[in-house]
Amino acid sequence: MSFPADPVSYSGIEINLNENRDISKLAQAFVMQPVEMAGIMLDPKQQPQENKIVFASIESDGRQNYDTTANGYGFWFNTSGDVVGWGSESIIFSEFIPSDFTFFIGQYPNKCKKGDKFTIKDALIYTKNNKQYIAIFQFNITIT
Repeated sequence: MSFPADPVSYSGIEINLNENRDISKLAQAFVMQPVEMAGIMLDPKQQPQENKIVFASIESDGRQNYDTTANGYGFWFNTSGDVVGWGSESIIFSEFIPSDFTFFIGQYPNKCKKGDKFTIKDALIYTKNNKQYIAIFQFNITIT
């Protein structure tokens, strides 16, 4: 995906899993309908729980991070794709809206430049019978 560098706004791109049809892959992986998934989402910053879905980031070393740092179900990332708080290291963010399965991927104003490339990963993790089923959403971002 790509979007232009923006010197003044937290702009980016919206990805709707219904529109790109990835929702059917997610429903198949979790063996449930999207409306069921939305109904068992835990609040942001929660740890995995039985029969629930939790939102996480996957750090560059593969660890799961549940400590959201952006709005709602959202994370700020540094240039390495690791979660950081909003501030000097933050450059790219992702926010997820579970009610309509939409991600918004955006940028911190005036930090990105044309040609920059970033990879970030978010995940939905469903726990059933003490086993985790992990759907990873990898976003390969190019600034234009």
